[in-house]
Amino acid sequence: MWLLARRSLEVRPGRTGLFLLGFALAVCVMIALLSVGEAIVEQARDKDLVGGADLVLVPQGTDVDVLKLGGVGAMFQTVPNARFLYRQLLRGPRFAADVAAAAPTWAGRPVFLRARGRVIQSVASATVPSLERATGISRLPEAWRDTEGEARFATLEGAELYPEMDRWHLPAPASGARWAEWYYFNVLDPASGRFAYLSFFVAGDPSGPRALGSLSVQLGAPGAAPARYAFATPVDTSAIALAGAGVWIGAGRPDHATVELVDGTYVLAARFRDAATGVPVGVQLAIVPAPRAYYPPITLMGADGFASGYVVPAVIARADGAITVGATRHAFTGAHAYHDHNWGVWKSVRWDWGQVQSPDQAFALVYGAIHAPELTQAGRGERYFAIVTGRDGFLGFLSPPAIEYAAWRAGPRVAGETVRVPGEIRFAAQSEDDSLSVRFTVEDVTASLPLADPRAEAPRLGQGRAFLQMRGRYEVSGRVGGRAVRFEAPGAAETFVPLPSATSAAAVPPRHPAR
Repeated sequence: MWLLARRSLEVRPGRTGLFLLGFALAVCVMIALLSVGEAIVEQARDKDLVGGADLVLVPQGTDVDVLKLGGVGAMFQTVPNARFLYRQLLRGPRFAADVAAAAPTWAGRPVFLRARGRVIQSVASATVPSLERATGISRLPEAWRDTEGEARFATLEGAELYPEMDRWHLPAPASGARWAEWYYFNVLDPASGRFAYLSFFVAGDPSGPRALGSLSVQLGAPGAAPARYAFATPVDTSAIALAGAGVWIGAGRPDHATVELVDGTYVLAARFRDAATGVPVGVQLAIVPAPRAYYPPITLMGADGFASGYVVPAVIARADGAITVGATRHAFTGAHAYHDHNWGVWKSVRWDWGQVQSPDQAFALVYGAIHAPELTQAGRGERYFAIVTGRDGFLGFLSPPAIEYAAWRAGPRVAGETVRVPGEIRFAAQSEDDSLSVRFTVEDVTASLPLADPRAEAPRLGQGRAFLQMRGRYEVSGRVGGRAVRFEAPGAAETFVPLPSATSAAAVPPRHPAR
């Protein structure tokens, strides 16, 4: 090797010298990059520097070596749902024994300032002053105080959080015909087993001429077939709260339904005549969420503009009030309650879902999955989730490899056909120190056809399947977030099953929206 180098230098000294110089410069540049990248990572861990701490959060799948090298993969790195991470993870019960203080930092972002026709490029950083000072590493001027928005970020619980997470949405123009959004509430009297499902539903783009709003109310009890009551009416953007929480369907009309947020309490009110029977129905319920028991908004994006959003503002809640049907009043006092909010493109979509609270409302479980061709095309389909929360906040997220349906039997008739229903649902999940085992024994099943879209050849939901709403008893055990979780309680589950004839399912329109 040395002989070859010496002879190359003797024969072509100029070219060889230039090559050696270029090689040396490349090595120097690489050493500099590695040194700078290593310094950045070390500074991120340095508690004496702004933003330094014992723990640095980066997006899942991030390679720290890529951050050191400054590659393309290191550009524009952000942590999604930062509010939830701060409020429920870093300041919640899961890491309460480990995290003394936490502060968000937005650092090194390029900004462009325009002044008198000049454009000035600069670099900006931001933080929440009160949180940074709590970590003991702040060098901010004493005069700096939290702005209104920064103060909201630092809030761990309270009435002001619900409008932030529970607002309504407008679809993209191309998605309007396939768009649907709804508030869902369920209420369970643990003593008698009586339950109610309420869905405040908006189908289509409310900024266009063809959107419909509806309320569907189901009432049931163990061993009895649930009764469903509903009405529908045209709506526009005045029916939905784009800034805050609330929905007003049929405002000012004889048939109307509203959800309003009053000091952290969801107030549900309705008065209408059932579209099928004409029986008068009245709703007056107050749903009070446990302040720390909620999950943040998450939107899954798929192919062809597909979007599916989900948020659970009230994982654990209490309900008081009554639902009146004709002359019969169904009262709920201190009942267990739950509220979620769904939005997105729902054509050809189906889901698995289940929800239960422990008898003392110390724990709650929500599990499920969204299935859609657009998610499969984008590589995001068939992913199951199970989320466990305590009354004081988030405990853990697990991903079961599958949800198993077993003990199949003949069930209700839908569109003239008998559908098969499961007698048992079960799954297990393991993630580092967390473990969970769930078994749901199905006791009652209601089957229906999902909402049909007259502008499409196939049903809007479910891809030609029957929609099952199930009641039964959960057995939950495991250890999540360092806590032993073990309870049995009544709860709900939903899934879709194939019809014996998909053709007959598509041909018969349903009376009401599913859920």
